[in-house]
Amino acid sequence: VRQVLGWREFVRHVYEEHRGLYAGANALGADLPLPAWYWGERSSLRCLDLTVRTVLETGHSHHITRLMVLSNLATLLGIDPQALNRWFWVAYVDAYEWVVTPNVLGMGTFADGGVFATKPYVASGRYVQRMGPTLCRGCAFDAKRTEGETACPLNHLYWDFLERHASRFARNPRMAVPLAALRKLLPAVRDDHRRHARAWRERARAAKGRLPGG
Repeated sequence: VRQVLGWREFVRHVYEEHRGLYAGANALGADLPLPAWYWGERSSLRCLDLTVRTVLETGHSHHITRLMVLSNLATLLGIDPQALNRWFWVAYVDAYEWVVTPNVLGMGTFADGGVFATKPYVASGRYVQRMGPTLCRGCAFDAKRTEGETACPLNHLYWDFLERHASRFARNPRMAVPLAALRKLLPAVRDDHRRHARAWRERARAAKGRLPGG
């Protein structure tokens, strides 16, 4: 259906049909304030810092970084999707509510509970590196490592996200493979992911940001 209609036309119909839902959508109960990282404060994550700098300088970025860096990190951390949505309105030159809102609250963060997409578009650091190798070049963290202090935080956050929402997605056929992989992780590895993910959520909360003039 999307291919026949065209992407933007499909998005427009989704928004018009579900406008009321999107006004307060937050299906995963995410409540972290949007960190100042999204306004240019250094996060130490090269993929995020590079993308944010590009957006603040040009008002634009590729759809891959919109989805797999900005929205992915927000979803994994548990950032309030409505706050992220408002940031997109302000930050991007091509931001219209009808196109930004379904993309961010639907595909980007799964805040609509599956109206727009059948599964959350979340990914580890390894996937982000494959999508855009330059995003990780020179980063303090290693996208290929999945354990310890030097592992990419997205790797820790990804597995922690799956664990926190495992019951919700237990019957989702598109989540069967990652959830099966989660169950195979050793208890010590899962503990490591939980600990680092918790630390990054605390860092994000400490870096609380706000909209200009807000």
